[in-house]
Amino acid sequence: MHLAFSTAVPELADAYDADTVGGISRSIWAAVIWVPYMMRSERVANTFVNE
Repeated sequence: MHLAFSTAVPELADAYDADTVGGISRSIWAAVIWVPYMMRSERVANTFVNE
């Protein structure tokens, strides 16, 4: 959001240090890996049955 609207909220520029960007990127990569696994896994489907 800040990258798209950086001129609208310039005081947020200091909020995106290396640790914050690293944490966000780790979260995105974890979602890229785990969401497809949860959607396709038979083990997950057998564990979480919607009845």
